[in-house]
Amino acid sequence: TIRSQQTQRESLQRDYIYLLQTTLSSEYGRLFGGTKHRDRLKELLAECRKRDPSLPSFESMDGSGLYIDPYGFKHEKNNQNDCLQYICVKLAHFYDSKAHSTDESSWRSLIKLYQNSSTVSKTLKYLVRQGIPDHLRTEIWHIFIQKQTSHIRKEKGALYYQNLCHLLPNSDLNSKFEKQIALDLHRTMPANIRFA
Repeated sequence: TIRSQQTQRESLQRDYIYLLQTTLSSEYGRLFGGTKHRDRLKELLAECRKRDPSLPSFESMDGSGLYIDPYGFKHEKNNQNDCLQYICVKLAHFYDSKAHSTDESSWRSLIKLYQNSSTVSKTLKYLVRQGIPDHLRTEIWHIFIQKQTSHIRKEKGALYYQNLCHLLPNSDLNSKFEKQIALDLHRTMPANIRFA
């Protein structure tokens, strides 16, 4: 059927990307066939960017050698092989996530079960580890946080967090914590433009 052919095609594309990655990461990192593989990679990237615009474009990789991902992290590429390798990594991740993704209704039904249950199912854990779809990420993390902090809200009251936020600016600990957070952010995420 058409669906199985499409799945097989994406599997072959993923395998091709893995093969390119292996070749590029070898000692010589040379692709034979002139620009054929670079052009094919460019086509695959353009096709995938239609479904996920957050993927880097070939144009953004040429020239400066610097790419900033949607989360604000800088990725420096020193030569064409580094750029091709980086694009292969991004495409492999894209194809892997497509291979493991489920439709939105499956996510919603599992979340609904989670909200009404006291435990987390193995299926939900597996799906979260495979990656939450971007368009559901905010909603799902909100549900997880609400579920994990429900006992605190029951014990301390619904406005406990807001009260803590109002206390902090007047606290002596505020400057100490702000300084430590700033140090930690810069130390742990030096390549992020939002914290550098």
